[in-house]
Amino acid sequence: MQFDDLQIVFIGLSVVFVGLLFIVLLCTVFGLFSSSGKKKTPIAVPETADKTEHVIENREELLVCIAAAVSEYTGKNLDGIKILNIKEID
Repeated sequence: MQFDDLQIVFIGLSVVFVGLLFIVLLCTVFGLFSSSGKKKTPIAVPETADKTEHVIENREELLVCIAAAVSEYTGKNLDGIKILNIKEID
């Protein structure tokens, strides 16, 4: 039995996509079994009594340190980095 090039390509692609579909279905079934026994309980976050705003003592020094870290990470020149705003992450 002789196959054309197009038939070989179609058979190969079919095998790949059927295999991928099988892997997706297998992951879905395992996901259903693994999450069915576990119930997610919310984590209690402690309330902070005082919601005062933090004052940064050495703001310029902090900005220079952040700019230097960003410059080192990105590989850009320190002159090209401008920090516009600093926010505390809750």
